[in-house]
Amino acid sequence: MNKTTNTLKAIAFAALSLVGMTANAQPAVGSNGYQAWKQSLITPGSNSAPVSSNSINPPTGSAPGCYFAPDASYTSLAGNDDGSTGSIALPFTFNLYGTAYTSCFINNNGNITFTNSTSQFSAAGFPTGTALTMVAPFWADVDTRIGATLQYKVESNRLIATWPGVGYFNQQTGLLNTFQVIISNGTDPGIGLGNNVAFYYGDMQWTTGSASSGVGGFGGVPATVGINAGNSVDYVQIGRFNVNDASYDGGGGANDGVNYLDYECFTFNATGSGGSNNLPPSVSGVPAGSTITIPQGSTATLNLTFLPPEVAQQVSTIINTGGLCNTVINNNTSGALSQTSISITGDACNLGTHHIIYTATDDFSTPASTVVDITVIVTAGATVPTISQWGLMILCLLSLTIGMIFIYKKEKAFSFE
Repeated sequence: MNKTTNTLKAIAFAALSLVGMTANAQPAVGSNGYQAWKQSLITPGSNSAPVSSNSINPPTGSAPGCYFAPDASYTSLAGNDDGSTGSIALPFTFNLYGTAYTSCFINNNGNITFTNSTSQFSAAGFPTGTALTMVAPFWADVDTRIGATLQYKVESNRLIATWPGVGYFNQQTGLLNTFQVIISNGTDPGIGLGNNVAFYYGDMQWTTGSASSGVGGFGGVPATVGINAGNSVDYVQIGRFNVNDASYDGGGGANDGVNYLDYECFTFNATGSGGSNNLPPSVSGVPAGSTITIPQGSTATLNLTFLPPEVAQQVSTIINTGGLCNTVINNNTSGALSQTSISITGDACNLGTHHIIYTATDDFSTPASTVVDITVIVTAGATVPTISQWGLMILCLLSLTIGMIFIYKKEKAFSFE
């Protein structure tokens, strides 16, 4: 199914959700007729029968990358299909493209909204023409009636919402998705000072629910990852995903493979500050703490990817290796995404601390840039202790003395006999 068809279908679902007055009108979420109505949308042969909870094995620890698992301090939204939290008061101001928000709704279907909750389970691409202000780490038909549920936590300067190994409609848990969103006031050092949105991912295994023309968790109306101001102008679209592979060609173009998101990290400054709502490129692949440690004699590789959040933009990257010797830039592409790869050797000439500076810039009429500073620490290997000349002389004399004593004792023994 091509992207245009998918978009039209998503708009049709949205219209049905908003109007609710058709020949087959949508009942209210949670009402007696809602599940019967939704199941009538299931594509035949989509393997949509509920899966026994005995097959569920959600992740319990932190995944590689930036994602961190929720703990007992989080609040759990009871298992549901297409539900939402009530309005959550934020103890900080979240600025999205110049609009300040002090409350939000977390929707079970992988997104946060601000003016009202939404039960829309078939995602639309961004930007949307409706007043749907949304931050969406993975907008798709999440079903938590079986297995893991949405977990969230409100802190003084940020809100964390986590979907820790959740299934999809209709109660399917053979494939699970693990993802997380953080919104803040720009003072959270964990996502980078100045950034106010972060998307973190664990293992991502499905894209589409059975009521969105999905078959076996894939195909049909693609999931959407991005940010939407709701004014048809300001938005971020990382991609639309409905394929079971790691293919990716940027925010626009063909539908993408969900495995591209595995263990990825994306951070944004979505305030629209500086007189332009053009957001700077986002980056993935940054090591923890923006620091990499290399023992002497070893080699490490840095693979960073930059992409322009807005569709149809191009991005290019300048890399300053900071004087590191024997360091090779293996790859540095420009386009819908800029992929970079650097090999760093732990040679003696690199001992100590260095900085590699990446500057990624988009091609908007008023370009925006992202600067990433990676600290490289090359540590000295184990050294073999050296012996001074005086020490060597003393060692020789000691050995000679011991040898003479041994000979003397042996001669005395023979003499006695």
